[in-house]
Amino acid sequence: MKPKNLYPNEKFSNAITTLATSPKSIQERIADAFIFDIIHVKAKDVPEDIQYRLEKLQKKMTSVEPISDEGRIIATTRNMTTDEAVEIANEIVYLADIINNSSQ
Repeated sequence: MKPKNLYPNEKFSNAITTLATSPKSIQERIADAFIFDIIHVKAKDVPEDIQYRLEKLQKKMTSVEPISDEGRIIATTRNMTTDEAVEIANEIVYLADIINNSSQ
């Protein structure tokens, strides 16, 4: 039996903590969750049934061209409405749940 990769679970757990405990705006919280944790998770390291969703989320979070040296994630979240940011946060929570359940 192949050993489970615990790295994605650790990174997504950290991302959930950031989303839940940071006093920053929802846009800033999802940016931090991505920059410090989620961006480091490769699709091949998560369950096959959510690989496409992770790739889609990563593309969405880097979709805006940066101004100056801010980076693509900051540029993207800077242009998000609160509703769009909440939708991203919900997707992060969903993916984290699937990853957590698959690592047990």
